[in-house]
Amino acid sequence: MSGEHTLKAVRGSFIDVTRTVDNPEEIASALRFIEDGLLLIKQGKVEWFGEWENGKHQIPDTIRVRDYRGKLIVPGFVDTHIHYPQSEMVGAYGEQLLEWLNKHTFPTERRYEDLEYAREMSAFFIKQLLRNGTTTA
Repeated sequence: MSGEHTLKAVRGSFIDVTRTVDNPEEIASALRFIEDGLLLIKQGKVEWFGEWENGKHQIPDTIRVRDYRGKLIVPGFVDTHIHYPQSEMVGAYGEQLLEWLNKHTFPTERRYEDLEYAREMSAFFIKQLLRNGTTTA
């Protein structure tokens, strides 16, 4: 398979962060919005990103452009505090922490001793993350 066939081209409006900021009040200055942008992905990695007009010449005629104009495309979300065994408890009734852990969380987590159940739930968990835009956890 040639590398050309692994190329994906996405057109749309993009927003991303161009640099790390230490002061939350500076975040606006680090945001970049490209109203008509192009993202080229080759073998799962960003090959090129920028304004449509500057990059459209890089798209081979054999590649279909996925056109999402009118939509906002953002980088994947990062979840830095996650509890995979609790994925089936999202939105569960909250009580005092210790009571809730003993009554709901710990019994649910014990089910993961069954390897087949753990496999099924891990697949569900990862699909839910990706479905909701979380690409790093």
